[in-house]
Amino acid sequence: AAALCQEGYPSDRVISGAAIRHTYLWDLPRTTAPLPINGTARILVATGIDYADAVELVSKALGAFSGRAGYRVLVKCHPALDRSRVEAEIGAEARASNVSFTDLPVADLLPQVHALLYTYTSVCFEALRHGVPPIFVRSENWLCMDQLDRTPQCRWAARTPEEIRSVTSKIKCMPEAAWKRWYTQAQTALCQSLAPVTPHRLDRFINPANLQAPHPQES
Repeated sequence: AAALCQEGYPSDRVISGAAIRHTYLWDLPRTTAPLPINGTARILVATGIDYADAVELVSKALGAFSGRAGYRVLVKCHPALDRSRVEAEIGAEARASNVSFTDLPVADLLPQVHALLYTYTSVCFEALRHGVPPIFVRSENWLCMDQLDRTPQCRWAARTPEEIRSVTSKIKCMPEAAWKRWYTQAQTALCQSLAPVTPHRLDRFINPANLQAPHPQES
């Protein structure tokens, strides 16, 4: 909403709605501490829908961690992608013993991992709610349309396999107090980006006649 108004769209025609698709996030309890690592950091690689973008992301992720002790990589391809085609394109690194491709839902995977690698996907918002630090992997060939670009304090960024490994190492070593500060910021950013569903917001979404000034409790 703020971006539209800044670009000149009439403010009286812009009202924050609600993230209906992500309603389940607000039913999750707040996370109180980071997931213990216990010797092995589990990294979730969540691709977008574009095949070339997915191959670049997975290739960089496996370049950083494939066959490397102390890391376990879970690759979750977008449901519209043929994951076998992505695996074949990556080659031998995709068959390393510490790499797995999975079809499990992201909502089931996030509670099991310590960091998320992503490009242009809303999974990064889900990671915030689960207390999983997201790492935006910048593309060499495409525009970098990071969903968390407006809240850089809530995510990390890397471009090369070496940078990915370096950033992940810093996250692994982050003190719990620092994690809690990050988590607090992340929840604020998440609420601003994916507003929780309330009866008032839902009514405005499905009934355009009720477009009006924000409800006092939502301003």
